[in-house]
Amino acid sequence: MAVALTNCHLAKSGLRTYTCADDAPLQSCTQALGRDAVPFGTYNTFSAHVDNICFYLQREAFQETTERAVADLLSATVDTSRHLQKFSSEVTVARLFISAPAQQLTQACARLPALFACFTHTGAAGVG
Repeated sequence: MAVALTNCHLAKSGLRTYTCADDAPLQSCTQALGRDAVPFGTYNTFSAHVDNICFYLQREAFQETTERAVADLLSATVDTSRHLQKFSSEVTVARLFISAPAQQLTQACARLPALFACFTHTGAAGVG
């Protein structure tokens, strides 16, 4: 890209341009430029600018990707929080629904030894 920009600038300035095929290795294109200080200096300037633009665009793309990832994480966090709040409410309702029968069961279990003793005592008296 820097070679193309250099040739464009040289052509607009009325100076000699340097042929470089799109598929040619960069070194073969810059060797011809390097024989003259003006075109090679122009190429170096454009090369630095192209590198800066590429780094800038890469940073912008990275920033956009990062911002999307953060937004997706935030959305997932909000959704998870809503699900957990709903689940917590359902657990609370279930506990209230279960607590009375559980308390009754606990009380019944506490009476079992006395009931068993009574049954054993009554059963033993009836057998003998």
